[in-house]
Amino acid sequence: MQKLASIEKPIDSGEKSIAVNTQKAQTLYERGNALESMGRFQAAIESWEEAIELEPKFYEAWYNQGVALKKMGQLEEAIAAYNKSLQIKPNNPEAWYNRANVLRKLNRLSQKRSHPTKRRSHSTPATPKLGRTAATPSST
Repeated sequence: MQKLASIEKPIDSGEKSIAVNTQKAQTLYERGNALESMGRFQAAIESWEEAIELEPKFYEAWYNQGVALKKMGQLEEAIAAYNKSLQIKPNNPEAWYNRANVLRKLNRLSQKRSHPTKRRSHSTPATPKLGRTAATPSST
């Protein structure tokens, strides 16, 4: 019985650690949102980057980085952030829309419909399959 308890202790500890990281990532994400709303884009990006370090598949944080980078005029970096968000959640119409707008600004419209996770061929690009509901980054 004692042996089983000694095995379960690290599991419980690990689960608590995961929960703490998820909560911390969410807190950092929300902090980034607040900073962005105050116009402090670089600080917001840094906060979202910290959230992503804890939760690499935090597509909302990647998406918000793209939005802030676009506002700062860092268009190539914005595309990279949108691409990362779309790799995680490909049916995010807002990310597709914003990515296309950035590509339009860069006069690269031919790339607007190609999927960021697939290599482009010399044939006609595939049309992305968009979900019916828009993914909205959560903020409280």
